[in-house]
Amino acid sequence: MHLRAAVVLDGCELDEEMLQRVRQILRTSGGDVLLLRALEPRLALDPLEDPLADEASRAEGGRYLRDIAQRLALGSVNVTIKVTTGLRKSEAIADTERQCEHDLILVVHPS
Repeated sequence: MHLRAAVVLDGCELDEEMLQRVRQILRTSGGDVLLLRALEPRLALDPLEDPLADEASRAEGGRYLRDIAQRLALGSVNVTIKVTTGLRKSEAIADTERQCEHDLILVVHPS
């Protein structure tokens, strides 16, 4: 079975635990995995706020996902990364899913 999975990562400690499970699943089934970092845009209410802050956040998110992708790389698995923004993280995730149609979506929600 060729699995198409999307894994939403936010940099929390639970990400590593979830990635171990993803490795186990993909090791047996093969497939494609999208590593997604969903960011909420900063509201430019403060005139002193750096206008490049959103771009810096996106760049940091990309570096984080590239690092994870290198560690997750398995022979039969195609790993892609995407950093996206939306008014809410949930909207950014839903928008990505509408475009990609994955078999499995994994999201860590710390309590």
